[in-house]
Amino acid sequence: MHISEETKNKILAAGKLEDFMTLKGRGKTKKCPCPNCGKEMSVTPAKQIAKCFHCDKSYNNPVGYLMDTKNLSYPQALEAVAKHYLIDLETDAEKRKRLKATEKSKRIQKDNF
Repeated sequence: MHISEETKNKILAAGKLEDFMTLKGRGKTKKCPCPNCGKEMSVTPAKQIAKCFHCDKSYNNPVGYLMDTKNLSYPQALEAVAKHYLIDLETDAEKRKRLKATEKSKRIQKDNF
């Protein structure tokens, strides 16, 4: 499945790291286990940054995090985030079909007036 760029951008904009992590701690910076080395990773939800200072692994969106923790491919991780936020996945083919139908509808309306 080839997901349209518009849909990818919508998914990445909606995704919040903390919705997919088990965070501990108070204050601005929280902690969670690093999926790469297992040691403690620092997470700053307000900035959408997660960084492990032991192995230097970092994340700024949930897609990469899900790819590493759940062993998902990029399209599978996008789909998981989209499902979590109830975002419809529109493929390039579906987008072309929708745009073609919209174009046809506009032509029909123009011809009728």
